[in-house]
Amino acid sequence: MLEGAREQLAEQHAKRTELARLLQALGSAGRLQILELVAQGERSVDSLAAMTGLSVANTSKHLQALRQAGLVTARKDGLRVHYSLAGD
Repeated sequence: MLEGAREQLAEQHAKRTELARLLQALGSAGRLQILELVAQGERSVDSLAAMTGLSVANTSKHLQALRQAGLVTARKDGLRVHYSLAGD
């Protein structure tokens, strides 16, 4: 019985951690803007940076957070990385 309770607590903790990551990813105006652009179609980091007015480095960090939250996926094409909405 105690083992079952521990498993349940661990499962709940994992769900809360996942939810916190998702909410954190959505808690930035820059990330929301990037997410909106990616929802319109696959885009490279460079094009997203140009469209948002953010630096490539900043855009890349925002995309990393969105990817960790499971909201976008990445596809490498040579030296460029293209992002699209997860599940598309």
